Parts: sequence; structure tokens; C-alpha cells
Amino acid sequence: MMMAVSFERYGRLYYLDPGPYQPAVGSKVLVPTDSGPEVAECVWAPQWVDEEVGGLPVCAGIATEDHLTRDEENRAKRAYARVTARRYLEHLVEAGLAVREPRYGGTGRPQLEYRAR
Repeated sequence: MMMAVSFERYGRLYYLDPGPYQPAVGSKVLVPTDSGPEVAECVWAPQWVDEEVGGLPVCAGIATEDHLTRDEENRAKRAYARVTARRYLEHLVEAGLAVREPRYGGTGRPQLEYRAR
């Protein structure tokens, strides 16, 4: 069996072996990562697949309220860290220690790239 989860809405899909769990689409599950289990949303319910798929990580369980609270706190901390890093990079640009250049990719806004002078 195989299922798919995403850590962000409309984000990249990660495939898991559901193990003994049968989460529905929209359920929050625990995904094993190098830094411990992380909360992700089930976007593809467990299904049998024709081919033998080996080596998939096994779902660590269904997320509880404690897991959801910790995940929300961690997301807020990461957002705060991104803002702090961007402000510091802008300070370095203003001080003349770094250069900011737009990097144009596909569609959407260009990403800002910072380099040391």
C-alpha cells in the first residue's frame, strides 16, 4: 500500500507506506524525518499499487492535538526567522556589504538573491 502527504497546501508530494493506519484525505499524519516526526496532511488515501514499491518510510501515526500545537508553533518560529534573516540581509545591502539581485525563473515574481561583495 502507498499514500501521499504534503507538508504545505498544494506543495510537493511525499509517498509513505501507511503501515497499520488508514488516514482519510485531509487527515493530519506524522511523517518520520531526520529531525523527528513532522505533521503533514494526507492528500492521497492509502491504496494498493500494482508495482512493488520498497523503501518507503512508514507513517508514524495520526497527529494528536499536541502534535498540531507543536507544528503550529514551529511554523510561526520559522516564519519569524525568515523575516529576521531578510531584514538582516537588507541591512547588509544598505551597509554596502552585500548585493541584492533579482533572479528571474518561470512565472511569478522574481526571487531576490543576496551575495557578499
